[in-house]
Amino acid sequence: MSRGSRVLKGCVAALVLSSTGLSSVQLASAQEREVSVAVGDILRDGLEAQARGDGEALLKAALALARSGARPDTGDADLVRVWIRDAQTMGAKLPKTFYASRGLLLGPAYKSGKIAANGKFTTRQSFAGGQMADILVVPAPGAALSLRVIDDEGDEVCAVTASSENLGCRWVPVYTAPSSITVVNTSRKPAKFYLVMN
Repeated sequence: MSRGSRVLKGCVAALVLSSTGLSSVQLASAQEREVSVAVGDILRDGLEAQARGDGEALLKAALALARSGARPDTGDADLVRVWIRDAQTMGAKLPKTFYASRGLLLGPAYKSGKIAANGKFTTRQSFAGGQMADILVVPAPGAALSLRVIDDEGDEVCAVTASSENLGCRWVPVYTAPSSITVVNTSRKPAKFYLVMN
């Protein structure tokens, strides 16, 4: 790439940012949030398809999750493979051109969990200091969950009251350190959920 084309591309990028009124940091943050919300929506669609026994919808969710670049957290099952297998068991047929590229460094990570009635799930995750941390809890259909995040010094980062909708929390840690993420099941039956971290 010539110096002139690099300068032109830089000017175009600056013009795009100035016309939106967003800084490059704000734009990157908005894009990261959109990715987490999109993955959360895909996970919810997959959970609902599983609950209905809808193989075609489950396959659609699996392929969308594969395209998103989201990956399972360490020790969690790869939902793309699980959902494709389950969808095929329900009678859905894979398209002939299916291909998914999955890399460890691409996209957000997701973690599955199950909480007993009136129980809680807690995990500690490290987030990079000075960068936007973004988590999203996706409850299974019919589950009412709440979310609370505490930093390594015991200060509350955020708290979201019980809801059957997706629950989200965003913050910028001062320095790299683990935070405690607690999801509480306020219903009288066990609840499955996914935790999306970006």
